[in-house]
Amino acid sequence: MIVFERAGAVFVFNFHPTQSFSDYRIGVDEPGEYSVVLSTDDKRFAGQDRVKHDVKHVTTPLAWNNRKNWMHVSDFNCIRAAFTDCLPFHKIYIPCRTAIVLATH
Repeated sequence: MIVFERAGAVFVFNFHPTQSFSDYRIGVDEPGEYSVVLSTDDKRFAGQDRVKHDVKHVTTPLAWNNRKNWMHVSDFNCIRAAFTDCLPFHKIYIPCRTAIVLATH
């Protein structure tokens, strides 16, 4: 898995031939709401269309991997304003052999 952030976008590359991820924490400097703007798993790229584009992933203001915030890419992505309230979101799936780009709104 390779993840990096550039100009308000987060690039996630899963080069593993068989292992997919349904629960992955990503550190980001830019807080806000992110959504998928590109996935190599889309049908237009001959993929299986397993990654949802209409889901918003909200950052949490806690440091992770030398970044100011983190975004939990999972079945239950949470908004943790008081670290006790958690609103469920649909998952973003990171399939094997797939690249995903998330961007802020």
